[in-house]
Amino acid sequence: GVKWYDNTVGVITNSPPYPWHMDNLRNYPRFQRNDNGREGFKYSSLGDDYSLAPQWTGSGLLGLPGDYTSPSRFVKAATLLSLAPTPATTSDAIVQVFHHMNAADIPFGIVETGH
Repeated sequence: GVKWYDNTVGVITNSPPYPWHMDNLRNYPRFQRNDNGREGFKYSSLGDDYSLAPQWTGSGLLGLPGDYTSPSRFVKAATLLSLAPTPATTSDAIVQVFHHMNAADIPFGIVETGH
């Protein structure tokens, strides 16, 4: 049968059940907008100090699941919703909704279910 939950994260699911997903979110406590470790990789060699600057941005989301399993898509959707700024206009809101939907979308033909 159908079960209804007080959806506090704004993400829906069919399987695993919502309480399972909420428990699973506890495994990802550190996601944030700002980059972690932007100072780069620091090390010393033969008395000299070195620092290798990072080559990309987005390290605040390092470890965010990206596969097409239901748990990974739920974590990604919940994270994106929690970090997204409030849209300033209706047009911005529509664009944001489509970006969020695309982030959890499974492209046709990528996953073969055998059905």
